[in-house]
Amino acid sequence: MNRGSIWRKWDLHVHTPASFHHQFRFLNEEEKEKYQLNIWEKYISELEEGSDVSVIGITDYFTIDGYKKILEYREKGRLQNFDLILPNIEFRLDKFVADRRLNYHVIFSDQIDADTIEREFLEELHIKTHTGEERKLTKENIEEIGRTLKDHEESFRGRSDYIVGCENVTVSLDEIIKVLKNKESIFTGKYILVLEEEGWDSINWAGQDHLTRKTILVQSHVIFSSSPNTRNWALGKRDLSPEQFIREFGSLKPCIHGS
Repeated sequence: MNRGSIWRKWDLHVHTPASFHHQFRFLNEEEKEKYQLNIWEKYISELEEGSDVSVIGITDYFTIDGYKKILEYREKGRLQNFDLILPNIEFRLDKFVADRRLNYHVIFSDQIDADTIEREFLEELHIKTHTGEERKLTKENIEEIGRTLKDHEESFRGRSDYIVGCENVTVSLDEIIKVLKNKESIFTGKYILVLEEEGWDSINWAGQDHLTRKTILVQSHVIFSSSPNTRNWALGKRDLSPEQFIREFGSLKPCIHGS
C-alpha cells in the first residue's frame, strides 16, 4: 500500500549531565535511593519515557562526552524509543553582545564515529589562556585554564576547574569552519552549522556590528529559533523574497527548536 509523508518530531538540543551547566537533580530521597545516586540512570530513564520524539541531538558544551555516554547505554539495549541519536556540540564564540557571548552549534551525522569527531575536529580547535597562548580544545586544557582563573579571581572559587574554564573559554567560528572544510573527506555532507538566535538577534542591523551579524548568518545552515517571525523572515516570506534573501544571505535558513 502506498503511504504519504510521515511527520516525526525531532529535538536536536537535548543537554546531558555531562554539560558543565546543567540542572539535572534528584528531587527527593526516594529518587536518590531508586537510582542509587546515579544521575545518569535517572536521565536515561526519563528520556526513555518519551514516546513522541523520533530523533534527538545530544548536546554538550565543547565536548561529546555526553553523546559517548548515550551510545554506551544504547549498545546495552537502552533508549530504543529513538530512531536516531545525533551529536550536537555547543560552542561559545569569541563574539560578544553586551556582556555575553554568542552560542553556536555543530550537529554531526551519526555516520561519523565519536573518536573521529574528537580527534579530527575538536582537538584541531583552539582556546586561549589568560596570556593569549593557544591550547588545543581538550577537557584537560579547559580545566587548566579554569584552575588558573580561580587562582586569580576570588569570585570563581567554589566552582570546579572545568565549570570555570567552560564559562570563560571561547572558540572562533572561522576556525570551526576551516577545520571542517580542510577535512572534506571526513566531514563533507555530514554536519550542519546552527546559529542560536538568542544574543545574535540583539546585534543592531544599523550599527557597527552589521557585518558581524550578517557574516555569522551567511555561514550558517540553520537557525535555532522558535519565533514564527524569524522563521518566516529566514524562509523569504516576510521582508525579503526568497530570491532576495538568498542573494543577501547565501541560502534560506530553516528554523528548528529544541527543549
